Amino acid sequence: MAENNALGDSQTDTGSLEFADCMQALESAEAEIRDAQQQLQAAKTALEAGREPKPGERIGTAGGASRLADAYARRLKALEDAVTTAQKRLDDAYSRRNAAR
Repeated sequence: MAENNALGDSQTDTGSLEFADCMQALESAEAEIRDAQQQLQAAKTALEAGREPKPGERIGTAGGASRLADAYARRLKALEDAVTTAQKRLDDAYSRRNAAR
């Protein structure tokens, strides 16, 4: 009978460790989600603010009109890439959390 108790206690300890590991993984994933959400919001805000051309990013044309400089396009592309990267990070964090459940 003592052997069964020892075995049972061992299984209980293992189950408790697995539960604790699972909870730690969930808490970590939740923290990552919160951080990724903040990063995504900041990237979206920067993109919206960055849509306005900065001084020197508008060039006059021969016809008297103006066009946006290549520097504007590069800067806007970098801001869009930051949003894409932040969204992927958030999606990955959601996936990790769902896998830990």
